[in-house]
Amino acid sequence: MTRILVVDDEETIRLALRKFLRSRGYEVDIAGSGEQALQALGASEYSLMLCDVRMSGMTGVQVVPKAIALDQDLAIIMLTAVNDAATATAVLSSGAADYLMKPVELAELVAVMTSLIQRNDLVE
Repeated sequence: MTRILVVDDEETIRLALRKFLRSRGYEVDIAGSGEQALQALGASEYSLMLCDVRMSGMTGVQVVPKAIALDQDLAIIMLTAVNDAATATAVLSSGAADYLMKPVELAELVAVMTSLIQRNDLVE
C-alpha cells in the first residue's frame, strides 16, 4: 500500500487531505509542522509527501532537503496558497517533484501523485 505523509500547519487542510486520500485507498499520516514531518520520515517509510510551503517554524522550503536526506526516493509535492515564482524555483531546485496551488484541484492532485508514484515504482 502506498504511504503518504501530509504536512500542513492548518489542521483543517491536513484532515481534509487525509480523509480524501484514504478514500482513494492510500495509507496517510499527518504532521502539523516541519519538525513533526522529519520525525515521521525518520520513523517510517513513505512513497510521497505533500508539504505546505509556508508554515510557522520550519518552512516547507527548509523541510525538502532534509526530507530528501532522510529518503532519496521520497516524492515531494509542495502546496501553497501564494503564487510566487521564486519560491517555486527554490523548492523544485532543492528536490521537490512538483508544486501545486491551493486550493488544490483534487483531480490534478491525484493525477500528479499517480504519475510520481508510478515513476518511483519503475525506478525501484
